[in-house]
Amino acid sequence: MADRSAKILVCSGVNGRINGFIDYLESMFTESGDYDYVFCIGNFFGDEENSENEWKQFLDSGKTGKQGIITSSEGLTIGFISGIQGPFQGIKCEMHEFNCESLEMFKKCFVRSEKKLDILLTSPWPTDVYNNDNTNNISFSKENLDTKCVSNLLSWIAINVTPNYHFSGMQGIYYERTPYKSPNNQITRFIALGNYYNINEPETNPKPKWFYDFILKKKKLIAPKDTIVTTNSPYSATFEYCVQPISKEYFTKISASDRALRIQKFKERSNQTSEGKTDVCLLCWSNQTSANKHMIVSTGDLVYLAGSKSPLVQENLFISTIGHYKSFNRISKIGQFEVNMFKLSLIKYFQSSGRQVVFFEQNIMSTHFNLQAIPVPVSNNMIDRIKCAFIAKFKEHGLNLEPIYEKALLYKMITSEGYFYLELPERKYYLYTTYNKDNTEFPSLIAREVLASKSLLDIEDRIDEKNCTKDISEETKDIETFKVAFKVFNKFKEVEKE
Repeated sequence: MADRSAKILVCSGVNGRINGFIDYLESMFTESGDYDYVFCIGNFFGDEENSENEWKQFLDSGKTGKQGIITSSEGLTIGFISGIQGPFQGIKCEMHEFNCESLEMFKKCFVRSEKKLDILLTSPWPTDVYNNDNTNNISFSKENLDTKCVSNLLSWIAINVTPNYHFSGMQGIYYERTPYKSPNNQITRFIALGNYYNINEPETNPKPKWFYDFILKKKKLIAPKDTIVTTNSPYSATFEYCVQPISKEYFTKISASDRALRIQKFKERSNQTSEGKTDVCLLCWSNQTSANKHMIVSTGDLVYLAGSKSPLVQENLFISTIGHYKSFNRISKIGQFEVNMFKLSLIKYFQSSGRQVVFFEQNIMSTHFNLQAIPVPVSNNMIDRIKCAFIAKFKEHGLNLEPIYEKALLYKMITSEGYFYLELPERKYYLYTTYNKDNTEFPSLIAREVLASKSLLDIEDRIDEKNCTKDISEETKDIETFKVAFKVFNKFKEVEKE
């Protein structure tokens, strides 16, 4: 019946060792009794050819699909998402991948069910799940986590469906997180499982727990009256988790050449659908010459990150599009996702060295989207001083730079072709828009004038871009040094030195 308890066993991926796994389950059943449900998270079938005969017999036993939500006879609602994070909607997912589009369908399925999600099963960990867990539960180094086994999209799903229990695997680590409370007061227990091993084999080193068994009763999953130690949600309110780069690695059956071909075809399609002429644009990917290619740091499917040819300060970078698009509000939603991912990586990178970053887009007298990223020190109310300096400088030129209180309203406010957009730390956004076709009177170096002023960075000699050029050897050295430091924060493909 609907309120009957269910005995559940959750295991990590067995990597094709199916027969041994079944033998172990049978011994468990003999000792502890049958389980109502056994779930496996991670790579179940394995990639080795010798496992093929073991799993072929499972193909005819019925499938539930790559993802979905099922309701048990006890009334438990169980959601599952198979595979690893793959590319955007623009490239078809492989059988072992999910993307933003497929998870949006999963979310809609959950909303239509009008039920609470009791259990969520995923293979990768959700990004940032360990945040705010200040207990002794964390026995691993966050920096050593396998990036292909972490997914920001699963964080987005966890935020939206707030499961009672969330199980993940693939990292080879057992981690039972302190329960966390979402903004809707739903309490979630996150449990990650270690790699599967045969417990009857001789044990040379301690191995992490690879299974978790428990009994659930629908009406008593996590009762509000229970006294439970919880933390705040690990997921940041400012991190846009539905932002995804292409997965850096696929399973071994997909070669590096296949992956490169898929990305190249997608880039070719993006160039074909871009706007305007590209043959004379120096920021278009197709026009990157040997004089500029060494400045490119990293690339996604539609967007790339590069160093400035006339940097105001050291590590002055910019984000631009591979295809020819005039401004941010002309880029596709997928491209905007990539821009935001690069921004978030830069914010974390500069924070790691005690700095913060100012972003601005000057879409006036400009033909190609270009979002500048300028690092500034964290000291002496720097952000408030920058805000006041920008507003004052705009007024000096008879221009109005107005605050935007909700970033989502940005493009509803843009009613003209030209605009200047400023983004400061602490979620402070400002916008100036032009209302005539003649933009020649706008001071083209206004952002450099403000930031380089004596009251801020005090480098007025660098306002003129001609004073900031370097030879190719210096530029290359600076970019390669940055790549090394930025590598742990980079979620996209690093561009190799030619």
